Amino acid sequence: MLAGYETSARECVFRSLFKKASDAFDAEDFEESERLCHLLLTYDDLSMYHKAGCHRILSLGNTDFLWHAEQTIKLYKQLFYPDGRPSGEHILSDSQVRIRDDILEHAYRNLVQAERDHVEIRCDYTERSVRFRTIYGCEPTEKDVSRACLNRHSREYLLATEGSVDDYGAFIERILDRRQEKASGGERK
Repeated sequence: MLAGYETSARECVFRSLFKKASDAFDAEDFEESERLCHLLLTYDDLSMYHKAGCHRILSLGNTDFLWHAEQTIKLYKQLFYPDGRPSGEHILSDSQVRIRDDILEHAYRNLVQAERDHVEIRCDYTERSVRFRTIYGCEPTEKDVSRACLNRHSREYLLATEGSVDDYGAFIERILDRRQEKASGGERK
C-alpha cells in the first residue's frame, strides 16, 4: 500500500464485486459476470479503473459491445494518460509499464474486433436470415436474426467455434433450449 493511501470500506466492496465479476467471466458464467458489471457501473463513485474493467468485460458480451469497447479505451486512456501523456512514468517499474501497455493493447484489439463484428452484423443480415432458417427450420423474426447475429460476438460462441464440432453442436443446442424454454414459458425475447 502506498504511504498516505487508505482504502475505504466502499472501495473494498467495489474491488470484491469486480473480482467476483472477473472470476465469473473466467468460469464462463457470463450472465453473472455481466450482472455484476452492470451493478458496479450504477455507482457514481466507482473508480475509473473498475469502470474500465467492467466495460472491458461487457464489451465481450452480446449487448452494446461496441459502445462498451469504446468506453474501455476512453477510460483507460484517461487513467493512464491524463493530459495526453503517461502519468507517473518516472515511478513505474518496467514491468508495470509493460502491464499498462498490455492492458491498452488488449483493449484496442478488442475494440477492433467489436468494430468488425458490428459491421458484420449490420452487413450480413440477409445471409444470417438464411442461416437461421437452415439451423432452426423456421422463418425468423427480426429479433431472431438480430439475436443470432449478436450470438456470433459472444465469448460463448467463440469458444464453441474454436473447439470441436461437438462443442459447436452443444452451443446450438443450448441456444435452441433457451429459445424453447422462453417460448414454452410464454416469454420470447
